[in-house]
Formats: sequence, structure tokens, C-alpha cells
Amino acid sequence: LASLLDDPNPAVQIEVARTLRLSRGHPEVQQASERKLRSIASADGSSRLRSQLEFLIDPESVKRPSSVDDWQTLLGSGGDPDAGRRVFFSKNSLCINCHAVDGRGDRLGTGSEAAFISLPFGPDLSVIGRTADRNALIRSIVRPGESIAPEYQGWFVRLKNGTTETGRQIDQARNSIQLVKLDGREYDYPLSDIESWGAMEHSLMPEGLPQSMAIEEFRDLIAYLESLK
Repeated sequence: LASLLDDPNPAVQIEVARTLRLSRGHPEVQQASERKLRSIASADGSSRLRSQLEFLIDPESVKRPSSVDDWQTLLGSGGDPDAGRRVFFSKNSLCINCHAVDGRGDRLGTGSEAAFISLPFGPDLSVIGRTADRNALIRSIVRPGESIAPEYQGWFVRLKNGTTETGRQIDQARNSIQLVKLDGREYDYPLSDIESWGAMEHSLMPEGLPQSMAIEEFRDLIAYLESLK
């Protein structure tokens, strides 16, 4: 796969660099990535690939903003919506685990086990660009817990056996609590098995998602979400 970093199609090179993160640290991947980065160091129009390679080689070396305002300044313009669509639907993206666009997403499982589920875990984003501008989109990803729609409030169920389950509550029946968990399935917990339950203090959407992306990936993702109208 690393040899495809030299594919003549720049879009293929970027997708390969993204996929190679799954093998980050492997000597062959490291060598191929460093060689490719050196070869494009002075090339024009290669900032997106360079960003991918730098993040692949040493993610800790990538300087990132520390506040929402700084992220909004950094990502205030630019980005390729088509590239952002590939980020959203990429295999190693977390986006499609919980969200859908135009009926595609809310992935259950990975690889050969991937499927589409009927119970959404997160909001549908098909027209998110109508209601959220660029700064709002950036804020919602950097600080996902600041604004949570009531229907997507996270809930916890602490069981008497010592385990704690989390998910999106869909019903409180007379004798049980029902949650939709990240796998998209509905789970029923009898009240007789529950020690306590309630609303979570933080969002079901995890913090730190920007740290899982190259800077230019994040910019492209925002451009894509902004285009969904």
C-alpha cells in the first residue's frame, strides 16, 4: 500500500496517507512516508498531502491551537468540500459511526462487518450547513459538550453488578430503561438490575476529535459540512 504514495493521482496519494495511519510506526510505512515528504517539500499545490504525511510520521509534532477562537482563526477560510467528504466517510473516521448524510452513515462495525443501522446515534447532518455557519461547525467539533440537542443527551445506567452503560435514552418504561448505544442497537435494562441512572455531564460525542486529524483534513471537513445545504 505504501507504494501508492507515488500514484499519479493526488487524491489517491492523500487517501493512502490517511489509510496508512492504521500502520503508523511500521518501518516500511515510516520510510516511505519520510521519502515522500522529502520529495514534495518544495512542490507547489502539495500542502494537503504534506499535512497528511507530517501527521502520519509524527502526530505529536503538529502544532495545534489550544482554544476555540484560535481554531476558528486558523480554519476561518479555505478547504475542499470534495476532500472533506472523503474525510467524513473515510474508514478511519469517527464521523460516520454516529452521523449520516443523505442516508449514508451511522456505520455499524468496520470492514466486512460494516452495515447501516436504523437507530441513529447522532444528528443527521444532511443539511447542517443551513443552520450552522463555519465558526459554529468548528466550535461543535472542538467543544462538543457546549451545545447538545435534548434528544441526543447522553445518559448513563449504573448496574448493580458494577458496570456502567452509556448511550442515548429513548424510553423509560415502568420496569426498565432503554438506551441506544454506539453500535446503534437498542438495549433494555430492567430497573431491578439498576443501581442508578441519569444524564451524563459530557457529550456522547468525544472530545479531542481535532487531534485525530491532520490540520488540512479538519479544514476540508469543515468546508464539506458547510456545503451541506
